[in-house]
Amino acid sequence: MAKQWKNWSGAVRCEPQVFAEPASVDDIRAELKAARDAGRGVRVAGSGHSFTPLCATDGTLLSLANYCGVTDVNRNSRRV
Repeated sequence: MAKQWKNWSGAVRCEPQVFAEPASVDDIRAELKAARDAGRGVRVAGSGHSFTPLCATDGTLLSLANYCGVTDVNRNSRRV
């Protein structure tokens, strides 16, 4: 059974073929490659607070819930 995703209010719902919660850049790359190879579209869910169906998909839904924190600091360009 596919995992159902819904926004915080429950007003927007979908049942993506693949629901992934990548925790690293490599995980994200792997999910994007798998979706491309399977011909699936990809949507990304952040906090799920949107009132519009931006994340709703029947393809691949990437949740960023496990992807957090500082992953790189470039002191020269002052970018994190």
